[in-house]
Amino acid sequence: MRDQCCLHPQCRTRHRRQDRTRVQSGFGLIELLVAMALSLLLVLAASAVFIACRTMYLTQDDSVRLQDTGRFAIESIGRAVAQAGFVDAAVAHADDAVSIAPIAGLDNRTLKSTSPAIQSPVAAAVNGSDVLALHFAGAGDGAEGDSAITNCAGFSVARTGEGEARADRGWSIFYVAKDHTGEPELYCKYRGKNAWATAAIARGVESFQVLYGIGDSSDSLPTRFLNASQIDGLDRALSLSGTTNEARSQDANRQTHWKKISQIKVALVVRGTLPIRADVPSRVWNLFGERYANATDTQEDPGVRFDERDVAPVTRNRLRKLFQADFRLRNVTPELPQ
Repeated sequence: MRDQCCLHPQCRTRHRRQDRTRVQSGFGLIELLVAMALSLLLVLAASAVFIACRTMYLTQDDSVRLQDTGRFAIESIGRAVAQAGFVDAAVAHADDAVSIAPIAGLDNRTLKSTSPAIQSPVAAAVNGSDVLALHFAGAGDGAEGDSAITNCAGFSVARTGEGEARADRGWSIFYVAKDHTGEPELYCKYRGKNAWATAAIARGVESFQVLYGIGDSSDSLPTRFLNASQIDGLDRALSLSGTTNEARSQDANRQTHWKKISQIKVALVVRGTLPIRADVPSRVWNLFGERYANATDTQEDPGVRFDERDVAPVTRNRLRKLFQADFRLRNVTPELPQ
């Protein structure tokens, strides 16, 4: 039919118009470029939404981990403080009144993992972090006791046997050090069966600070809060009696201000694991408040003020949170008559 119609001029004109319509039915270059641009915008928008959702998820997850780490560290210290000075009344020794203090501390120091107690401290502390040592008796007979009293690592501490030195009682010692990757951690140091050992209990602790509340005696309310260096300074100013070094040492142990501590304040700055902050970190953390930091000799106790700008750039953009707690010493040491 078309071949027959093509002989007529009007028919040929109509078919040419139809052919041109068919040729012009596709997309032109401009239309294609516009479509590609719109598609790219949609892809970019979807990518931005995905990145924002991922960042929000990572931030939330890191915040939860940070919160759990700080709470666990505070709870671990609180459990150890509750046991400080504990003595099993059923087997209390006559010299408990003149035994060593149930609490000790160091400013701007860290510890070796195998040295006894807080002996041989190391000056390379992480951001001026402190050392807190808590001393207590065990409970139960045998090598491991009855699990009623445990150290900061969770191991049961047995009762001290007759004739054993008071320094052989249980210890829970907290300090900050870096692991093999350079990440700061809160460590628990304790006396094992045959040697001293440590266990990491909280990762990402950048600063650990302690203040000690002292009053007239260990069972009185604190009248002031001092750091470890200030308490040691008070002890050095004591007037000691005795004609021999041993006698003066015993009198120093009897009068020490470490036995007058009834409350402690603890503060930690904990950081997250991922560099996800979008702001420029410049915050100054005053762990016990700006007023205390301004009144403290930061050369003697630099850790009470923590400046994010002093942190290494690779870890500067991590989340950080300050954790604080007050703990009351439950087990006071009886004092001898003057």
